[in-house]
Amino acid sequence: MPETVKDRPETDTIWVSALSVAAGVARKASSSEVEVIRAVAEELRRLKLRGTVALFTSNGQLEVQTRSVSKTLEASLKRLTGYDIAGYTFDPNEVEAYATALSTGRAVFRENRAEVIRELMPEPLRPLLPRIMKLLGDDNIIIAPLIFEDEPIGTINVSASWLTSEDLLVVEALADHVAIALGQVRIRRRIEQALEQQRLRNTIAELLASAVEMNDVMDTVLRSCADTTGADSGAIGLIDPLDGHIVFPYIYGIAEDPDSFPAPPGHGAAWTALQQRSPMLIHDYPNHPDATTTAIEAGIKSIIGIPLIVGDEAIGIMGLFSHSDEVKFTQDHVEQAEAIGSMAAVAIKKAQLYEEATKSAAESEVLIRTARTISASLDTDTVLYEIASQANSLLEA
Repeated sequence: MPETVKDRPETDTIWVSALSVAAGVARKASSSEVEVIRAVAEELRRLKLRGTVALFTSNGQLEVQTRSVSKTLEASLKRLTGYDIAGYTFDPNEVEAYATALSTGRAVFRENRAEVIRELMPEPLRPLLPRIMKLLGDDNIIIAPLIFEDEPIGTINVSASWLTSEDLLVVEALADHVAIALGQVRIRRRIEQALEQQRLRNTIAELLASAVEMNDVMDTVLRSCADTTGADSGAIGLIDPLDGHIVFPYIYGIAEDPDSFPAPPGHGAAWTALQQRSPMLIHDYPNHPDATTTAIEAGIKSIIGIPLIVGDEAIGIMGLFSHSDEVKFTQDHVEQAEAIGSMAAVAIKKAQLYEEATKSAAESEVLIRTARTISASLDTDTVLYEIASQANSLLEA
């Protein structure tokens, strides 16, 4: 079937401009992914092209990062569908054009994007497709994968009535420039995270070496995690050896009494993370099956859960909490918290072993004193009184 092309402009000029901007962004040391995406989106709009960048989330969904239409049109679409364009997520495997682009690593051309948009829409909204296309127009579309370090990190799509399959290669080149720019941001972020983790390791090591109170060490750990991830609050819970409950002696940013957060064995997200021995990221905590009433009432919206494991022993859990929808935890945040949590686990275990050793030494001293008293006296009443006194001292210790 011949491709439908409407009023094809001087495409060389358009693509040269788009590629020039993308290359400039790739060369520039942009401070964030947002800056990269904004620069590309602004250039596409300037060239009268509609285009969006979508990036993979931690659960394999694609999340649209930019709006490709005017604010007026976007408002009309939201009134019609109830959804914003920026922030919309979808499963690329359920959209044929996206699935093809991502599986082949090549750009794909589709004449008339109506079918692509239909597959992007939630099933209940698909009857609205004719009205949506009336607003958007029946443009052709090219979708290209963003590939960094041989792995897809997202997609870019460009739509216009004059696009043809002849434009595939140049859109692929545009996608490569965008992926390189995003990749540079991510590499720099990894380096910054590594430096921050090393700084935190040094801080915790200094605190331990100075024999400060464990409360101060754990407060530093939680505050550092909050600064790194953007969390509003956090807590460290330890497994009580007597009843197996998780108790939370270390809490930051929550006004609740630590005793109001017990986690009975096998109940709640904390135990799920511990049983799986792997980090947990929950975006919509209030609606999660493991959510507890106490945590919901404390205003917790999303959670990062890090099991505290030393060797083969699980000793507790570290939780970082968001109290607003504005803070969005990512897999990068989970990895950062996991690195910090491993250091916290070692510090806690050492403190526990030191406490046990100190207690054992005190008990041994009591027994020695008792034995000396008994050996020095043959008076039965004195011996029994001394045994009772020392036993009481042990119990109070």
